[in-house]
Amino acid sequence: MFLPLQTVQLMDVDLLRQQQRWKNTLMDVRHMMASLIQEGFNPSNMRSWRLHWDHQLYKALEHQYQMGLESLNQNLPEMKIELIFR
Repeated sequence: MFLPLQTVQLMDVDLLRQQQRWKNTLMDVRHMMASLIQEGFNPSNMRSWRLHWDHQLYKALEHQYQMGLESLNQNLPEMKIELIFR
């Protein structure tokens, strides 16, 4: 699978409900990057490319984090709180 496609797919993976899928996709991305080094690409030449994809992965993580915070209110059970003043 292509790196851009995997990164875009991470935007749709719910971190609260599909945490293992997120981790598996991220591991696939890391393995893909590591395999390029094993194929003979120079790691120092890949630095800016890897930084770019790190930023894209961060954006996907940030998006899912924000979506998780927004849906947290819907997923948590209602709590009853009583305040007692003395």
